[in-house]
Amino acid sequence: TDYTASSGTLSITAGQTTGTVTLTIVDDLIYETNETVIATMGTPVNATLDTTSVQTVTITNNDSQPSITIDDLTVGESDGNAVVTVHLSNPSYQSITVDWATANGSAVSATDYTAGSGTLTFTAGQTSKTITVAITGDSVHEATEAFYLNLSNATNATIADNSGVVTITDDDTAPTVNFSLASQSV
Repeated sequence: TDYTASSGTLSITAGQTTGTVTLTIVDDLIYETNETVIATMGTPVNATLDTTSVQTVTITNNDSQPSITIDDLTVGESDGNAVVTVHLSNPSYQSITVDWATANGSAVSATDYTAGSGTLTFTAGQTSKTITVAITGDSVHEATEAFYLNLSNATNATIADNSGVVTITDDDTAPTVNFSLASQSV
């Protein structure tokens, strides 16, 4: 996953003082620490080694630390739950955590949704997680409302988008007003 293993014979032609061995590195999109490969030279023919026969090659990570974003979502009042996805820009070899908490907007906790908070943990290699928030349905006709899911305190990653908007659309019909004339005698 990091390099292509190889072996062979290095020939240094007469009159030359150096030779080159090429190691093929595999480029990936995973944020990781620098890694090392051990290259070992065998016993030379018609020469002697004046240094160690083992060399360490360092593969330098060229991938950036992951950044975290959160989706916006629109749900119906009777959907029961809002399931919002949080994403990493690229995988990491490290575990990543980020705190989340709901916040009122025009939608109010306990009336329109159930407030919550917690910590998401992305294990090595994961790139998405979900947050589920219960939506409170009612039979009152009302305007579209929204609340927020805010992210904070990331470890081993940065936060690129720290707030997701959950929009709750009303599914109740507008009330009907009927007028009737009362019978009157004159």
